[in-house]
Amino acid sequence: MLKAPLSSTNLHNCSVVITLDLSQPGNVIESLQYWVQTLGGIISRELEEVKLENEAAFQLIQERVAEKWEKSEDRNKVKPMPVPFVIVCSKYDDFANKFDPMKKKQLCLALRYYAHLYGCDLVFASVKERLPFNLFKSMVNRHAFDLSEKVKIEKDPNNAINMYAASDSFLNIGEPDGSG
Repeated sequence: MLKAPLSSTNLHNCSVVITLDLSQPGNVIESLQYWVQTLGGIISRELEEVKLENEAAFQLIQERVAEKWEKSEDRNKVKPMPVPFVIVCSKYDDFANKFDPMKKKQLCLALRYYAHLYGCDLVFASVKERLPFNLFKSMVNRHAFDLSEKVKIEKDPNNAINMYAASDSFLNIGEPDGSG
């Protein structure tokens, strides 16, 4: 079912949204890794097809990614997806009010790390709280309608995270626990 919207004919004008449930924080990183790997594999195969069928379209996709990362200090350390990815972490209201602050901080740093590594936008969303809802709405509008409006970047794990691809750095995030 994923192959139709992620076909070689659609790659140049699609965005991918991965939704993670923050009310179940123990499953978030595993789910993110699964979906990035699954979708990344499909996109890689389709990108090879684009390269064979339309070299100009392939170059355009490659240039778009390179342009986004050209000013980043991490441009040689990241593995950005060739199409825009948005990681939406839903049920922020449950996450913000029910879980230990230290565990929330660790999860937020891990999400920022993976979002940065894979060149994804990251937004925390909620239908019950106004700010996370508006952040989500702005992020979707940015991708769906190719709007360049940017909302304030938010990195504080005590607030709803809002990060655009290439707006963070590994230096600011730090190494996640267990990575060394």
